[in-house]
Amino acid sequence: MDTTTLTITTYSNGFYLCDLIRPPSPLPSLTPSNATYCPISVGPYAFTVSMPFDSRSVLTTMNTQLRALDTNEQEILCLTVATTPLQPVTLCSPYGSARIIFWATIGLAIAYWLIVGIARIIAAWGRGLSRPGPSIWHRVQSAGFIVASAISGERLATSPALLRFCMSLFSIVMCSLIFARFPIIA
Repeated sequence: MDTTTLTITTYSNGFYLCDLIRPPSPLPSLTPSNATYCPISVGPYAFTVSMPFDSRSVLTTMNTQLRALDTNEQEILCLTVATTPLQPVTLCSPYGSARIIFWATIGLAIAYWLIVGIARIIAAWGRGLSRPGPSIWHRVQSAGFIVASAISGERLATSPALLRFCMSLFSIVMCSLIFARFPIIA
């Protein structure tokens, strides 16, 4: 078993698979001459491996490679498992510090929509102000034109600078949401 963080080996251990492998339950009794369950007949089996955990490794993705060799030194199993240790803070949530990543991503999406909404309203402002009048009805009608133009994005599409700004910001937010590796945390 070899564990790496980025390209640095953080843990390495060689062991016999027979020490870790278990047949399906109910487990047969072990004989005094054999302290393992090997050989195991054909069918389902399970094994477990562990590595020392350091609190500095929280939220660090570690790649663990498990290799099994038969008695002739031929590789019969090779698994690479990417794991990210989480350190629970409370009994209610097993995710611990990972919650901040989830809520920061949600906050980033909300900030995106607020900035784009403000940009649309500012771009549409000129259209609504083109209907001057002394009464309150003219002001309501002017606000209606601004909102309709902002929602449709009609005026935003005529401003290349705003369009470039909104689309590049959109790609940053979407990449953050797509490549976030943590499950939704309630």
